[in-house]
Amino acid sequence: MKRVPFRVDQWIAAAVFAVGGLMVPIGLAGGQRIYGFSSEVVVAVGLVLILCSAGHWWTMVRTRRMTEALMAQFRVMASVARDTGSPVLVMNKDRQIEWCNAAFSKETGYTLEEIRGHTPGRWLRSPEADPVTVERVREALRRHEDIDVELMHRYRDGRDRWVRLIGSAQRDEHDRFIGFAAVLVDIDVQVRTRASLRRALRDNNALMLVLDEYLIVAETDRKGQIARVNHRFEEISGYTEAELVGQNFSLVRSGWHPDVFWKEMWARIGQGLPWQGEICNRSKQGRLYWTQTLVAPHLNQHGQIEKFVALQIDISAHRLAQIDLGKSQTLLKRTSELAGVGGVVRHHGGQQPVHDTRVPRIVGRGRGGTGVVC
Repeated sequence: MKRVPFRVDQWIAAAVFAVGGLMVPIGLAGGQRIYGFSSEVVVAVGLVLILCSAGHWWTMVRTRRMTEALMAQFRVMASVARDTGSPVLVMNKDRQIEWCNAAFSKETGYTLEEIRGHTPGRWLRSPEADPVTVERVREALRRHEDIDVELMHRYRDGRDRWVRLIGSAQRDEHDRFIGFAAVLVDIDVQVRTRASLRRALRDNNALMLVLDEYLIVAETDRKGQIARVNHRFEEISGYTEAELVGQNFSLVRSGWHPDVFWKEMWARIGQGLPWQGEICNRSKQGRLYWTQTLVAPHLNQHGQIEKFVALQIDISAHRLAQIDLGKSQTLLKRTSELAGVGGVVRHHGGQQPVHDTRVPRIVGRGRGGTGVVC
């Protein structure tokens, strides 16, 4: 360790100790008054001088040890600051840059020679930075307070980067403000990814609002228990969401489809694949209704099924019309067979008329005629 020369106060302490050391034996040896003082007084004064000088020496040694420990800690911190991958700035009490590490110069493009003596904002502030956050930083500097914020900086190459600014007010042993140390952690990727996720979430919420308004929507857990339905599902099924949550879809099952139908559906969506088809359900009031249904599995980050979402369109009117048409055709066929006449069914919408086998013979087509069916 480097030898430190004696200071004036150390010489004074040594002299006081020496005087006290002389007075104690003189007082103990003398049985008469010394310079008008009794031997007891001389001994007492000597002891006081020895104790005072010893106390001063103890304080100096303790202070020196604390200083050496602080210097060692500072050297370690300086080494870490130099070698750390994050930019580090040190400012004086006037908020002027005194020092930066190599990572700062590499990241920003500015050297210490360029920026020393200037405030950081002159070099780093971006026009796109949030003014409220900028003012928070200024206020922390004015009030000599620590701060931890996310801020946009602009570097020499003109690119804007998001950083986490961690600022620490530095004080001396008397708690007087002496400067500021700041670490700039690059969080540009994280912030921009977070912003993209927020936009996607907003878009997803907007899409869900549209789907909720125009489609019948239901969500289930991976076991098929209903977790959420929208108001359109409540309207068509006759059940409230409170009645449906925790139940499975057997509550609205109509019995129209065979068991193999449901097994095939579950086999497909159980593999994480979407399924679509027509489903006939029964409402709380006993009314049958048909939906064109898409069941889409939602997978988590591990590729495991997290839930199922069912999107449905009410096609009851179309299916009921088909059923009525089938009944009419069956009735017409039976009537024709009983009466020995032909029959024609014309659909709405301009579709080709349907007739039985007697009609061509009656109108003459079977014999090359040009009969017309109106």
